[in-house]
Amino acid sequence: MISDKSLCEKSLRSSGRPPSRPHVTAFPPPAEPRPPLTDSGWFWGLIFSATALAGLGLIGPKWDWRQRQLESRYLGRAQAAEERQRRAVGLDPVDLADSAVDRELAVPARIVPAWTLAALAAAGVIASAGMLWRERR
Repeated sequence: MISDKSLCEKSLRSSGRPPSRPHVTAFPPPAEPRPPLTDSGWFWGLIFSATALAGLGLIGPKWDWRQRQLESRYLGRAQAAEERQRRAVGLDPVDLADSAVDRELAVPARIVPAWTLAALAAAGVIASAGMLWRERR
């Protein structure tokens, strides 16, 4: 069986003309279409991290008040447990009311401050944005 290519070569040789060069264009072939931005996991990481950061900014004062209440309860329970331990060992009881202080005067540092959550969300925004930029370039 004779191939089409060999027939073309024979006809060119018999005509006396040199073989033609392949067609060269100045423009590159069209690139594959990029997948949509929403197909990237980094995009969704960026959206969720930015939303968390915005949410912390909006509810920050309310969260701080609630966190203060939770931590006060925790510290009160810890003191009560310590007093129970003292009594179980046989030490003299301590009146917890004497050691109590006004919550408005004593504002202790938070056990879980809001800036740690904000820093974590900001790190998520920065990392996701960087990786998304790297993926889309």
